[in-house]
Amino acid sequence: MDTIINELISYDRQARAIIEEALQAKEKSEKELPEEAKRLYDDFLSRAKDRVARIQESVQSDHEEEIAQLEQSYQLAVDKLKETYENNRENWCQQLFERCVAQE
Repeated sequence: MDTIINELISYDRQARAIIEEALQAKEKSEKELPEEAKRLYDDFLSRAKDRVARIQESVQSDHEEEIAQLEQSYQLAVDKLKETYENNRENWCQQLFERCVAQE
């Protein structure tokens, strides 16, 4: 009978030790959970910012190419207009003068 009681006491002590370890693990997890959640959030936010930066760079370079093409097109139009002006300036001035002076 004493042996059975001693075994029961031993089992009880083991169970208490297991429960104590489980409670300590639970407490530790509860303390670490907010830190882990913050770390995960920060990691997600960092990856999202990196992705947004890469997308912005891509869009920026696309727009820079478009802007360069537009500027080139604009410059060609300006050059053509200047050439047309230079070729027709005297003729246009003469026509304007004649229309102003020869009013009937």
